[in-house]
Amino acid sequence: MALLRTSLICTVLNEEKTIGRLIDSIAKQSQLPDEVIFVDGGSKDSTVNEIKKFSQKYPKLNIRISVKKGNRSVGRNLAISKATNEIILSTDSGCVLDRNWAKNIVKPFLKGAEVVAGYYKGESRNIFQKCLIPYVLVMPDKVDPKNFLPATRSMAFKKSAWIKAGKFNENLSHNEDYAFANKLKENKAKIVFCKDAVATWIPRTNFLQAFKMFFRFSLGDIQAGLYREKVVYIFLRYTFALYLLLLNVIEKSLVLLFVTILFFLGYLIWSIGKNYKYIESPKAYVFLPLIQILSDIAVISGSSIGIFQKITVDKFIKPIINNKAVALVIFVYIVTELSTISYGIPGPSHPFNYFMDEWHQSQSVRDLFRYGTPNIAGAANGSIFQFFLTGLYLIPFTLTGIVNVFAIKSSVLDLAIQHRLFEILRLNTLLFGVGSIILVSFIAKKYLKINAFLAAFLFTFNPLWLMLSNYFKYDIALAFWILVSTLFFLRYAEKPTFINFLFGGIFSGIALSTKLLTPLPLIAVYFLIFFLFTPNFGKHLKSLFIGFSIVIFVYAFFGNPDILLGKGSLYDYLYSNVVLSPNVSQNYRLGEAVWPYMLTSLYPSVFGRITYSFYLISLLFVAYIFLNNLLLIPRKSLELFIRAFLELLSRYKFEFIVASSFILFMASLIPIGIQATNNRLMVLLPFLTLISATVFNRFIDKIKLKRSLIFTALLILSIILIYQFVEAYSWVSLKFNNNPRFISSNWIINNIKPNTTIGIQNIPIYQGLPNVVLKEFYLKQYGYRGNNIYNYEVVNSKMDAFPPVVILTNVDVESKYFIKSEKIDILNKLEKENYKKVVSFNLNSNYFYMFNNNLNYYYSGLVQLPTTINIYEKQ
Repeated sequence: MALLRTSLICTVLNEEKTIGRLIDSIAKQSQLPDEVIFVDGGSKDSTVNEIKKFSQKYPKLNIRISVKKGNRSVGRNLAISKATNEIILSTDSGCVLDRNWAKNIVKPFLKGAEVVAGYYKGESRNIFQKCLIPYVLVMPDKVDPKNFLPATRSMAFKKSAWIKAGKFNENLSHNEDYAFANKLKENKAKIVFCKDAVATWIPRTNFLQAFKMFFRFSLGDIQAGLYREKVVYIFLRYTFALYLLLLNVIEKSLVLLFVTILFFLGYLIWSIGKNYKYIESPKAYVFLPLIQILSDIAVISGSSIGIFQKITVDKFIKPIINNKAVALVIFVYIVTELSTISYGIPGPSHPFNYFMDEWHQSQSVRDLFRYGTPNIAGAANGSIFQFFLTGLYLIPFTLTGIVNVFAIKSSVLDLAIQHRLFEILRLNTLLFGVGSIILVSFIAKKYLKINAFLAAFLFTFNPLWLMLSNYFKYDIALAFWILVSTLFFLRYAEKPTFINFLFGGIFSGIALSTKLLTPLPLIAVYFLIFFLFTPNFGKHLKSLFIGFSIVIFVYAFFGNPDILLGKGSLYDYLYSNVVLSPNVSQNYRLGEAVWPYMLTSLYPSVFGRITYSFYLISLLFVAYIFLNNLLLIPRKSLELFIRAFLELLSRYKFEFIVASSFILFMASLIPIGIQATNNRLMVLLPFLTLISATVFNRFIDKIKLKRSLIFTALLILSIILIYQFVEAYSWVSLKFNNNPRFISSNWIINNIKPNTTIGIQNIPIYQGLPNVVLKEFYLKQYGYRGNNIYNYEVVNSKMDAFPPVVILTNVDVESKYFIKSEKIDILNKLEKENYKKVVSFNLNSNYFYMFNNNLNYYYSGLVQLPTTINIYEKQ
């Protein structure tokens, strides 16, 4: 033992009241260190004099003291550099060492240890300190010797290990020892836990001191780039608590208030139950909950400030510089959406949105905060989460006076305010859109190891994404949450920890809370990744149960708490999606079956023809590679086959998750037939994009030694991307061309006599009528008679007589491709009653028709302009 010479180090700052007890405990060690080195950080009390006094009292300790202003890391590094021995013992001021501490903490070095983690316990002098100890120290029954990380209050290490770990980080003023311990662990230093090397720590004496301690610890963690799971759970708990409080304000439900109180009481009981055994005093019933809440607030505050400190301009600029091509894609995307942000929203010429889903979505936000549910007539039935987020998003715009949502008294009045409101709401969609592009790029680069620009380009520049990004609707937000869920699925496949699995479940629940039915395949993927990527999954079924319960819990509270509380009903929503949507397909006359038409004509139009072909080739290539690898697996026994299959899966685990997600989402669309278009296709876009970009990158990797082939491949890809860009913007161009609703309005005013009665089909807001007709009809409907030029009558095929003028829209499509419709019946009756089509207004875009036709345009639903507006007059 004598061969192991040791140096004990300790940093001090204003410790005149505690330093004496520490030095006394050092002097009483059964085996003295060969030297004791103190570094004072600039004490303003008599700490230094006290140390000098004790050095004279205990000359055998060989105490040396240095003064250097700086944090503890600076002091520790200085002390270690001055140490003359390889074995460094470390403790902190405010501690008292057990008599055999030095002797016991040195022993593991004889067996090859590089670092020794000693134990520590608390010395309480009152009930507050006794209750505080379990929140600060690792209690004996919770010690995991294999994973116990050393802390400077009780640790020893070789000087060489200190050097290899990069020394103590002098940029860290808090939790530097935890960061140092993690560095040692990363360097695979041999760390041994020694339970008999005990240092006694004296806890803080009041709530303020305790708050400062917890705050400093959490701030230090973030500054050191350390993110503890416990802190994540605290943020999750309080995020949910804040949500519950806001939900109580919205719902105004006694049942929800009772549930909220039960949650709060349950939390207090939990805070007592987990630590009461260490105190066993009735006073703990008061102190334990108070310390729990105090520590939670301190941790949230310290961590939040740490995160904000890390947010600098450089943090934003550096990723842009490192990903210039992706940044360019995002810039062009933003400019595109801003250039058409006012298209089709309420304004002086018309009320309501051209795309009525936007109006229903805004009504859902209004109804949620007014009545506690969006599941009522006039609003968009379904999950509430996106409407809740939107309400919060509107708060700063309302408070700053940018838009006064409370000034809107009617859907047909205050059109200037409504115009501004919908511009702001569309900006909300744009934020989710930018976030989605960033996520696709990140997944491509981080997990699939492919070109992020290619993935971002394919994801962004297609008709589906560009068109839906310009509406206030939950589809872009849903794509974002699906991508976040997928990100955590990939993280779990890479590192199967419970926290990754938990977040996969949370974000899957949020996706369901955004729109119920569409993201349901995420649940299947969630189960799939558990069984495929959890080592010894049979031993972790509890994690699966907890994870799935979290999905249900999140959906219940974030998706449909209003339904649970008896407000509104999802019956209409579920009936229209599960029953009516599949039946609609039976009314189309396409000249072929629905799915062949969609796969060979509609989808190429929606995704972009040449890129859609690229998608299909990529999917076939992925299927070929997987099946080919599968066929190469020897089938000598089932066990060998399964083992080889799992090895194959491990090699392509990220690609497998993306491909499986696509298959499951595609399968979910099959039952709804012709309705599997428009926003419902959004769920396929991320996976098609990632699969296609992956295949191309793998192809380039295969031929990288053949320059001529690479040039040819890049040339072909360039042609594909240019064609895709041009075709995608043919859809955008429709919003810049002459609007048939506007042109037909001018014609009506100039050619139809005032006070003429004009017939229109029900429901007018869905017919794509001329602006003047829509505006005047609904002004009258809502009781605002004003100075209407014309009278209006809703017509149907059962009427005995029609008014002198009748306006029908989309006649060209419905008469040709619908088996039956009210519009066809009206048109037939108009012909019998000797009505003549006097004028027809069509989509005016030769550019658009270079790539598309009216049938695909109509069924895609991406632009809310009628293909035709026909005006008929009685002859």
